[in-house]
Amino acid sequence: MRDRKKVLDEIIAFAKENENIRGIVLQGSLVNPAAPIDYFSDLDPMFVVTDVDAMAKDDSWVYKFGNLISHCYNTIELDEKKKLKQEMMLVLYEDGLKVDFSLFPVTAVKEIADLPLYQVALDKDGCIPQPTRTTEEAFYTDKPSEERFVKRINGFLWDSTYIAKSLWRGEIYFAKFMFDLLHRYMEEVIAWHLGAKSNWTNNPGLCGRYFHRQLKPEYWQMVLDTYAGSGVEDNWRALFTSLDLVGELGRETADLLGYAYPEAHHARIVAYLNKVKSMNTDA
Repeated sequence: MRDRKKVLDEIIAFAKENENIRGIVLQGSLVNPAAPIDYFSDLDPMFVVTDVDAMAKDDSWVYKFGNLISHCYNTIELDEKKKLKQEMMLVLYEDGLKVDFSLFPVTAVKEIADLPLYQVALDKDGCIPQPTRTTEEAFYTDKPSEERFVKRINGFLWDSTYIAKSLWRGEIYFAKFMFDLLHRYMEEVIAWHLGAKSNWTNNPGLCGRYFHRQLKPEYWQMVLDTYAGSGVEDNWRALFTSLDLVGELGRETADLLGYAYPEAHHARIVAYLNKVKSMNTDA
């Protein structure tokens, strides 16, 4: 794969010669000094442009930086009344380099200041706000209120009952759908646990991508064990492991925050799941 710095230099040189492009803002892991960088780390250049539609409709410029394997384009509406939009043009080149181009209207340039972390790589008109943050603090997990914490645990416990019914019925596809929902609950509980342990200075990464680096090995193994194959028994095992994990992390977090973990509800749900698991499928 090509050197990312050289490609970025090519992108900046291209922007300097293009009158439609008034500046470049860089985002993503490459501007975060705390983020791990590897072979698959991509470039995230945002072009601040006078005419978003013109650059989006004629995408021949993306081929200036190499031959494509694939691309994905989509539109983000910034202000429907003012007809302001941002175009995302995600590109994967043949050598494996991924570049997430975006086209941002110069008329909304002040909104760039709201980005969590960025660097200004080019500013032809001196109009792009300079970043006020240089660390990843915007990605730290926020401390939940007790109401939100208990509501999330209770929601997890409630939705676990749908998996039990689905497994009893042999409806693996729907059970997997519900497992996906449970993992979203778990993601938040894990992030709160890590946040509370770090005095709310932890970045778990998008969708928990850094959990494997941050959790104790035994907890990370439990996370892995919340996944299962296609067998009913294996899914029952994963379900009970999910409850064990949320219970352990939830209790630890509750203790750190001075909150009350919903013990009685948890115990009732575990008893219900065991009952369903033991039921004859002809019942």
